[in-house]
Amino acid sequence: MRNAARVLVIAVGALYAWHNRFFVNPDGVAYFDVADTFNARGWFAAIHTHRSPVLPWLLAMANRVFHPSAYDESIVAHGVMFLLYCLAFAALEFLLAQLQSAGMAGELHIVAYGLFLWSCNFAAETGPSLLTPDLLVAAGVFAASALLVRIAQGHRDWATFALLGAVLGIGYLCKEAMLPIGALLLLTAAVAGGRRVLVAALLFVAIGCFYAVPLSKKLGRFSTGETKSYNLILWVAAAGRPIHARPVLFREPLIVAYPDGASRGMFAVGDDLRYWLDGMRPRFDVRAQLRAMRNGAAAYGEILASPLHFALLIVFLTLLFDAGLAPLRRFWVLTVPSLVTLAMYGAVLVQPRYVAPSLTVLWIGLFAGFGAASLRLAARAMTAATIAVLLVLLLSGRVRAEIQELRQPALNENWLVARALARAGVQPGDRVAVVGEPYMCYWARLAKVRLAAEVMDPRAFWALDDQTRAAAEEAVRRDRIRAFVGETPDNAPPEFETVDQTSYSVCVLPVRR
Repeated sequence: MRNAARVLVIAVGALYAWHNRFFVNPDGVAYFDVADTFNARGWFAAIHTHRSPVLPWLLAMANRVFHPSAYDESIVAHGVMFLLYCLAFAALEFLLAQLQSAGMAGELHIVAYGLFLWSCNFAAETGPSLLTPDLLVAAGVFAASALLVRIAQGHRDWATFALLGAVLGIGYLCKEAMLPIGALLLLTAAVAGGRRVLVAALLFVAIGCFYAVPLSKKLGRFSTGETKSYNLILWVAAAGRPIHARPVLFREPLIVAYPDGASRGMFAVGDDLRYWLDGMRPRFDVRAQLRAMRNGAAAYGEILASPLHFALLIVFLTLLFDAGLAPLRRFWVLTVPSLVTLAMYGAVLVQPRYVAPSLTVLWIGLFAGFGAASLRLAARAMTAATIAVLLVLLLSGRVRAEIQELRQPALNENWLVARALARAGVQPGDRVAVVGEPYMCYWARLAKVRLAAEVMDPRAFWALDDQTRAAAEEAVRRDRIRAFVGETPDNAPPEFETVDQTSYSVCVLPVRR
C-alpha cells in the first residue's frame, strides 16, 4: 500500500511536469535571465536583490550540460523541477522515518503523502509545473524538521548538527525567507539539543555568506536580501515615492514605456524591483499592519476551508477531544516552529506556495503526537475523510476542468509567437510593445526581443477607431517599437495577424526611413 502511494506521488509529479513542459511563469523568465548571467559572467555578476541564487544556478548548469535549443529550454527546466520535486519527497520520507523511529504510527504515512501532494503540486502556484524555488524550500523545511526530531530524540552528535546547519544554509541560498525560518529552527535545536547547535549556526552563517557578502558589495551596504523590504512596501505600508517614472507614449488609451535601465535582464523588465521601488522604504503603520494581518487570517481561513484541510481539522479535533492536550507537546519541535513561521507570513503576505511546507509539517507534527493507538482508532475516520475529499474534488468543476486540460496535448504557444515575430522581420534585440500586462511573455525571451512598452488598457486599445489607433501606433513607433503583441480579441483590427494555434496576434510596425 505504501509503495503504491509512493509511486502515485512520483507519477503525479511527472505528469504535471511533462504536461506543463512548455509553460514558463513570469518568475521562471526572470530566473532564466539570471541563469544566463551565471553562464556568461559568473556567480558575483548573477547575484540578484530578490532572486536567490540556487535555482538559477541549477538552470544554468542544466543548460550548460544539455545545451538545449530555444524550443527545448523549458523542457529541460521542467526536468530540473521534477528532480527537485523528487528531492522534496525524499526529504519528507526522511522526516517520516525519523518520526517512525520515535513511535509514530504507520497510518500517518498516507496522510503525509496527501499533504505532500497538496503542498508540492496542487496548492496554488506550486509544484514542478512552475519554475520557482518553492520545491527547494519544501525540501529544506522537511529535512531540517527531520533533523530536529532526531535531535529531540537524543541523537545529538556533531554530524547531525553539522547537517542541520548545511541544510539551513543551502535553504537560505534557495530563498531569502529561509533566513528567519532557519534562525527559528536553530533556536528550536538549541532548546532541544544544547550547545552543539553552535556548529549548525556557524555552518548556516558560512554558507549564507555566499549570497549575503556579494549582495552587500553590490549594494554598497550590508544586506541579506531585499525581498523582505519589497514585500513590506508592496503589501503593508511604504513611505516615499518611486523616483523612476514610466514615460507616457500615448494618453488615451494609456501606453507607457519601460526605460532601458529598468532591468538587468533583456526580457523581464517588470522584475527589477530595485529600480521600480527606488525612493521608497517600508513604513510602520498600525492600521496597515492590522489590515495585512486580517488579510493573512482570511487567506488561512480559505486554506483550512479546502476539502483536505477541513477533513484533517475534523479528524484532529476528534482525536484531541478523546486524548486531551498532552499529545500536542510530544513533537513541539515540529509544531511550534511551524506555527511561528505561519504567523510570520500572516503578518505580511500569505500565499499557499509560501506556507505549504510549514503547514504540512504542522499537520504531521500534530497527528504524530497522538501515537499509534489513537491513530489506529482514527484510521477508519481518516480513510472516510480521504474518500470524501476525493469525491468532493472529483465532483468540483475546477478539478474536472484540470483533468480535461491534462488530456489535451501540450502546445508551445510561446515558441509559435516567437517564430511569427521572426518571420515578420522582427530581429533579436528589437523593442516590442505588449497589449496588456507584460508578465506571461516567455515568447519575448525565445524571440530575444525586449519588452519596451505596455498598453495599459487592452479593451480600450482594441476598441479604437482606425484614426486613433494609427496615431497610437505612430507614437509607439517613434520610441523605436518594432511590433505589438497581444492576446487576440474578437474585434482585432486587420493589421494584427493571428498566430496559428495560439491566442496571440502580432502587428509589425513599418520601419521608419
